[in-house]
Amino acid sequence: MTDGTDLRITLKEHDASLVLSKARSDLVAREPDGPAPFRPVPLSRSRARQLAEQGNPEAQWVVGYIYRSVCMYSLGGYVPTSIEDWDEDIVPEGPRDYTEAVRWFRRAADQGHAGAQSFLGDAYSRGEGVNEDCAEAVRWYRKAAGQGNPVGQCRLGDMYESGEGVSKDYAEAVCWYRKAADQGHPTAQMKLANMYYQGHGVPRDYSEAAQRYRKAAGWGYSNVQAQLGYMYRIGQGVPQDYTEAARWYRMAAQQENGSARYALGYMYFMGQGVPQDYAEAARWYRKAAEQGEADAQFNLGLMYQEGQGLQQDSVEAYLWVSLAASRAIGDDRRRYSDEAALIGAGIASAQVAEVQRLVSAWKPNWARASSI
Repeated sequence: MTDGTDLRITLKEHDASLVLSKARSDLVAREPDGPAPFRPVPLSRSRARQLAEQGNPEAQWVVGYIYRSVCMYSLGGYVPTSIEDWDEDIVPEGPRDYTEAVRWFRRAADQGHAGAQSFLGDAYSRGEGVNEDCAEAVRWYRKAAGQGNPVGQCRLGDMYESGEGVSKDYAEAVCWYRKAADQGHPTAQMKLANMYYQGHGVPRDYSEAAQRYRKAAGWGYSNVQAQLGYMYRIGQGVPQDYTEAARWYRMAAQQENGSARYALGYMYFMGQGVPQDYAEAARWYRKAAEQGEADAQFNLGLMYQEGQGLQQDSVEAYLWVSLAASRAIGDDRRRYSDEAALIGAGIASAQVAEVQRLVSAWKPNWARASSI
């Protein structure tokens, strides 16, 4: 049988996003009849609570994590052992209890549990279960970071970058991001890349930024993948390579990243890195347009007006260009408005009125009737 000292948690140094993205054996308890000394087994709610009450900091961290994430009863009495167990389509989300989560995190943190210290910092930073207090958040992040916890290091870097709870200090932010990134923390890797890209706390270095972005992109960050697509498309920090740009844009677009969907549509329209294909360009423009990307809405409207890749339809053209004008800013807004006026002059006044009504009510991913 397992006593309180036998509990093992393999991902105790990472935050919730890493626990969920890498989870396959989060909690490991001794199983006497197993083929190996340790292998993943469900840890019952009562057993986790029992160990936590006995003072086991790992169990206290687990119980706090459950209260912060999904109420225990909605998990059927078990701590999740795989990412599927957290899928909202499979397990309905229960009410969170941040106050109770903080209580358990504090008990573990007071025993020096770095992961709990980091989560307690999150609670103070966000005002979850306690009054928001950025200085107190920094104090807990610093405790976790001082133990080498990459999540605490990354969070502390965030606070220095934003100037919350401490004086803004980009160089100090870079220092903590680097410590976490060197341990393989993907969010820290992305943020360190941003610092190199912007020249904050370090000399601007697009090549170093690209290298860091590539490391983070493997974790599936769609915004990083889209950024790499942009850098390859214009040759920023990397050799210009349209094929590689299209590859990264596609990765991000498949994750429903709106700007990447627009960019991939543009690559198909221009034949850059992919064969020129107006129908495919229109398909990706539409996906981005439905998410509210003004440039994609404008280009889709022009394709309807010219009959490129889809059937010519001036009413659809007027709709999408008008939507673009309603969402754009500055010179683009004026340009899009002028184009909408030209298209609108060629359709019936009743159609113009109906389009304007639809535009005023439009929301991203809004489903409208197929005809006007």
